[in-house]
Amino acid sequence: MNEENIKPLMKKLILPVLVILLIPILIFIANFYKHSVSDSISDWGAFGDFFGGILNTTISFLSLVILAFLTYFVSKQSDLEAKKTNILIRKIDAYHELTEYLPSISYSIFQISVRVKALTKHLNNIQDLYNVEYLKKMREQ
Repeated sequence: MNEENIKPLMKKLILPVLVILLIPILIFIANFYKHSVSDSISDWGAFGDFFGGILNTTISFLSLVILAFLTYFVSKQSDLEAKKTNILIRKIDAYHELTEYLPSISYSIFQISVRVKALTKHLNNIQDLYNVEYLKKMREQ
């Protein structure tokens, strides 16, 4: 999964997360909308405990889900990077093995070129001798 796939996924998750967070508030309003706002600090403490208990648990659970997702994503990225690194190391090893033989290959090619040059020179000498002999025969005739 790459970054282009994460952005649409995150956009799709925002609305359900907001709905999950609004559900306790809506339930509270539905049950207690007829009551007047209290002046008692203990009522406000109970109100805070209610929302703190519900919303903190919900947020903690969502954080755990996000953490699991991120762990999975990082693991996949790490596996992909490990594969790329492994391929790169194998390429470097193959290149190293190939370059070990380059001096001997270069020397062999040099030796072949020296022998071909000598053979060419020898063949030219033979051709020159043949041409000289041919010219002598032509003059004698």
